[in-house]
Amino acid sequence: AAHQRGERRLDDPFLPDDDLPHLLADFQKVFAKLIGFAFEGYYDVALAVLVLALPGRLPQGPARWVAIAFGGAFLVRSLSRLFLFDPPTLFPDCADCPSNPFAIAPNLVAYETVEMLSSLAIGLLAVAIAGICLRRLIRARPLARRVLWPILAAGTAAMLVAGFDAFETVYYLTTGVPLLDLSEPWSEVWAWSLFAARLLVPIGFLVGSLRLRMA
Repeated sequence: AAHQRGERRLDDPFLPDDDLPHLLADFQKVFAKLIGFAFEGYYDVALAVLVLALPGRLPQGPARWVAIAFGGAFLVRSLSRLFLFDPPTLFPDCADCPSNPFAIAPNLVAYETVEMLSSLAIGLLAVAIAGICLRRLIRARPLARRVLWPILAAGTAAMLVAGFDAFETVYYLTTGVPLLDLSEPWSEVWAWSLFAARLLVPIGFLVGSLRLRMA
């Protein structure tokens, strides 16, 4: 009867053999979405470490602590999304949504509080990293500026975009409406534009390396 109602389980003895691959595929898709949501945006951490490390291999001095705090804010947000967020439990109109198997203590108030505070920290630190990049660019000597400006300028743009993303989350959790409510196709164009801003950093490294060889 449960199988006829569509309630399929891996331990269901009446589960047809040809249904098992589909069920496993569905589970893999849900698992991938949950992990992707929990660990969203870690490319911003990698980009921040890259630009803050210049001209060495790792960030030094105050920049190191900014990078650590930036990564820590992302980690706190990830743990909240893993252990506190479960759509079927938190949202009555989402009873048929896939459940989060990692949610050991789902709580909407705790989740939104951690999400908002961690996103606020991410936004502030991203703006601080953009300021560090801009400060280094302005203070660099002419020869160093010739090599570093594509990287630092791209890092500044990428971190400002990361900050905007984080502040947009804070705004939505505070007001219940998106900061930018664009219609199609402009919402898709805007989303890809934000992603393209991050791609400027590796392009900046490529241009900087070419300028170094030509110097």
